[in-house]
Amino acid sequence: LAQRLAAKSAPVLALTVRTARALWSPGFERALEDAERVYLQDLITLPDYREGLRAFLEKRAPRF
Repeated sequence: LAQRLAAKSAPVLALTVRTARALWSPGFERALEDAERVYLQDLITLPDYREGLRAFLEKRAPRF
């Protein structure tokens, strides 16, 4: 699992971990809204996001 995660985008993994931790806190509804905000304001601005999406559409491995 560590090898598979190491091959992923570090900025995206960091955002994912931060968001997942927030979901475990009290107030699931609020955490879900926060997760959506992170996605719309932070994640989609990363070059790694665009490369990952482009790679998926082109059916190839991403190059992070």
